[in-house]
Amino acid sequence: LLTLKSWLDNLPERLRQSKAELLSLEGAVFFVLGSVTQGLALINQAEILFRAKGNLHGLARTLVRRTTAYQYSGSYAEALSDAEEALKLTKNEPTLTDVNTDAQRSKGLCLYYLGQGSQAVKWLQKALEGYAQFERTANMLIVLMELGMVYEQALGNFQSAQVVYEKALNIGKETGSLAWRANLLNNLGVLYHLQAKYEEAIQAFEAGLDFAQQSGYIRVEVALLIGLGD
Repeated sequence: LLTLKSWLDNLPERLRQSKAELLSLEGAVFFVLGSVTQGLALINQAEILFRAKGNLHGLARTLVRRTTAYQYSGSYAEALSDAEEALKLTKNEPTLTDVNTDAQRSKGLCLYYLGQGSQAVKWLQKALEGYAQFERTANMLIVLMELGMVYEQALGNFQSAQVVYEKALNIGKETGSLAWRANLLNNLGVLYHLQAKYEEAIQAFEAGLDFAQQSGYIRVEVALLIGLGD
């Protein structure tokens, strides 16, 4: 991500300001790195240019990106509106199937943040099916984590949360990063603990701690140590 930002920074200012694709991409980089206000401003500029040009692909992708920025800033109703517009723009466009799937995921997350857990599961499941169809494993792992979060935190359905977390762990054995596996095992350990499955919780925390230490992921390492202490 930092390499991409460096590449964008080295482009001429006039070029960056005139190309909607670059504005949209740069905006996404900014908000992911924590500059949400600046990222939103760039994405809003890109949206205006894409609408003026009638570029549906660019507009839909930019709307999906903006849903994430809105979620970061707590503007969930605005995020949901963007996700729904992106779904409409991509519904009958075979070349925009990937963007449609991303919009389904975005809508699911928006509904979760708005307290609509059951509907969130519905849309996240749709996104999961779409990612599986096109073998986008990294995206599948993300959505499985999010489904587990919705089941656990919004619906209190620990059994379903455990199923999707374990499925993610199985799929991610070969493809998931060490930090990702540490985070997932922490979530799974907490879930086991909530169900009084203490031996399974200890095993999950210990395995996650090993991955966290290998990856240098301090924040999750601390969480895993706290979990073991409990």
